[in-house]
Amino acid sequence: GIYDATNSTVARRFMLAEMCKGRCKVVFLETISNDPKLILANVNEKIRHSADYEGMDTETARKDFLERIRKYEEVYEPVGSGSSPTTPGGENAYIKLIDTASGSGHMQVNRLHGYLPGRIVSFLLNLSYSRRPFYLCRHGETLDNTQKILGGDGSLTSRGKQFSKNLRKYFEDIPAADQPCSVWISSLKRTSETAKYLTNCPKVYWRVLDEIDAGVFDGMTYEQIKEKMPEEYAARQKNKLKYRYPRGESYLDVIQRLESVIIEIERQSSPVLVIAHQAVIRCLYAYVMDKSQQEIPYIEVPLHTLICLNPGIYNTTSEYVNLGPDLKFS
Repeated sequence: GIYDATNSTVARRFMLAEMCKGRCKVVFLETISNDPKLILANVNEKIRHSADYEGMDTETARKDFLERIRKYEEVYEPVGSGSSPTTPGGENAYIKLIDTASGSGHMQVNRLHGYLPGRIVSFLLNLSYSRRPFYLCRHGETLDNTQKILGGDGSLTSRGKQFSKNLRKYFEDIPAADQPCSVWISSLKRTSETAKYLTNCPKVYWRVLDEIDAGVFDGMTYEQIKEKMPEEYAARQKNKLKYRYPRGESYLDVIQRLESVIIEIERQSSPVLVIAHQAVIRCLYAYVMDKSQQEIPYIEVPLHTLICLNPGIYNTTSEYVNLGPDLKFS
């Protein structure tokens, strides 16, 4: 779990470590910024979005928050002040990010052990602090989609091809700074066909972006599964998140294999478009929008719709843009 609080003194951090002793590992994470412009920008974001300052005029709110910072500075003791090479526990395990948001900082890591702390360090090392839009969409319609067939590697229908043209037109008409600098697609041809007209940016093929593996049900419809293997159909209806297709995958399997894509997303400082498949888009959308795992199988991801994601400091906004073939962009 993550406990988000100031914890600005050695005594308080030791108290927290003692509370968690024997229950879980404790790693303290501290971010330090010495850039006055960045600090002021963060203050302005805080007073604009915090419920503490709702209804308060901007200047009064800013003075109040700066006064809060000053009070914390009076008692602040940097993480690591109470660490000891000979005494275990306490605040010995910590990560410090120093001026990393300014683009020229560094990270300090002290006495971390184990798989998960190592993954946290890797994640933080790959974080980009640039705000940039991020785009998700399913491939265009295929014949398999019209017949509700699982899996396959079919080509686009005429409607799917028109969507791919509409996608190009949409990106041509938005500001250059918001246009994707690369397009990530799966190894299945329906995604590469959807990206066909996006000729101004490179295509990156990711096999991990392939659709959820339906195993022995590949090429079947859910009605056929219900008729021929009703117990499997019922099991999937009961728990879509954990259900694994025979010789195939579950949503949990897809989530695990997308870890490398998520880290690469966090590394990006420029907009990216991901063209993939329903289960994959659901998982990526859930990550960016902070949805629970239980919600993932039910997230709406319609065909011929572009999902535009705009990350902010406190949340990410999403917009669904209909680019259906009936629009007939030139």
